[in-house]
Amino acid sequence: MDQYVVLSEFGDFQAYRTTRTVLGVERTVVVTYNESLFLGQWQGEFARLRKLYERLRTIQKGLDIPHRRPPAVASGWPTRWLRLAPTCRTGSPPRWLKHNACMAWGNTHWGKTILFTDHAEWSTAQIVATYRDGWHVEDTFRDRKQPSWLHWQPQFHWTDDKIRVHALVCVLAVTLAHLLRREVARAGIDFSLPQLLQELAQVQEVLLEYPPPSPTGARLTLTDRTHLQQQILDHLKILEPMAKPVI
Repeated sequence: MDQYVVLSEFGDFQAYRTTRTVLGVERTVVVTYNESLFLGQWQGEFARLRKLYERLRTIQKGLDIPHRRPPAVASGWPTRWLRLAPTCRTGSPPRWLKHNACMAWGNTHWGKTILFTDHAEWSTAQIVATYRDGWHVEDTFRDRKQPSWLHWQPQFHWTDDKIRVHALVCVLAVTLAHLLRREVARAGIDFSLPQLLQELAQVQEVLLEYPPPSPTGARLTLTDRTHLQQQILDHLKILEPMAKPVI
């Protein structure tokens, strides 16, 4: 059943929900409209069009020079620009964009996002929220490329089976790291994953050995910690077990 809703929890956000056959499979389709996105795309498109007209004016001046071969005006430019901005000719200045064509393009494309899902049981708000949370996945891929934390390389494996095990270990490490971040966030410490790992990396174990006849023996403890680092350790409850004497 087609449905039009206003998602107030996302600000000025409108959504149209329907069911369509996509690549031979029935899917739930949600078309969203965001006024802020519309305005941003409008401004971005006008900025690119201004650069287009500057290029056209430069080309126009070159066309007035006798025996000069005209350059390729449309090379590398989106096709829609050629519909929105008429090509200039020798002796006439570049005209401004076609207003009707620009409005038709903007009303059709700008500010809209089309979402497909097989979760027909989800509400429209859940579908939109899941899509908007996609940046977490993008951040994870970005973290995997950092040289300091959770990176894939170096792998030191060449056979398929060992590479699969290496990939599994990397995925488990990312999963555990994100669970750690979520647990710390419950204590009100909302750090990015690299920031959290950087803080924890500064906490080191120290083995103190006391020579005889001292009755203390050897003791495992931690380096000096900042207030924030101590707060993280207290919430994770990992300080006390690490401070016990070594037998």
